[in-house]
Amino acid sequence: MRSTSQITGINFRDKTTGWQYFSLRFSFRRETGSGLPETADVSRIHYKDPFFYCFLSHVTERYSCYACPAKELKSGSDITLGDFWGFRGTKDFPDDNNGISLLLINTDQGSKYITGTLRSEQSYEKVIKQNPMITASLIKDPRRDTFYKAVAKSSLHRQSKKLRLINKIKRYANRLADLALGNRIR
Repeated sequence: MRSTSQITGINFRDKTTGWQYFSLRFSFRRETGSGLPETADVSRIHYKDPFFYCFLSHVTERYSCYACPAKELKSGSDITLGDFWGFRGTKDFPDDNNGISLLLINTDQGSKYITGTLRSEQSYEKVIKQNPMITASLIKDPRRDTFYKAVAKSSLHRQSKKLRLINKIKRYANRLADLALGNRIR
């Protein structure tokens, strides 16, 4: 849509195409001369979007992410709702590529609100094992500051391409090292 369009919505992890191929979706609206608004959605799968690729490579985080005050369930909320990262499916909950939500009950008050609504319960230890960011802050990627300086001099798109190439080379080098050491390749 033209530059006169307004952004009416941003879905950072749109799962219309499934959990494994989530995307970044922008919704736009533009007034037309006929009085009927024109709307459009623009979407890119996460690995094809330059920003999303950089985000998932952990070079775009804010400094506050490295010392998050809400970690270890210290947010003060009664419940915490999020995606159950690391969930691989069970007999009761097969992996259907739509993802599964995780609801952490942090207080007795939260427990009162939720009683009788849960389909399944998991141990806190299992949840933390598959979702370590609940208790640990991110570790600053050593490339972060260099990345931001490079983006300021060129563009996010260009730096995303460089990052993609560097990551690809590292993946191949790790695979070669695994083969040389006799490790099984995943």
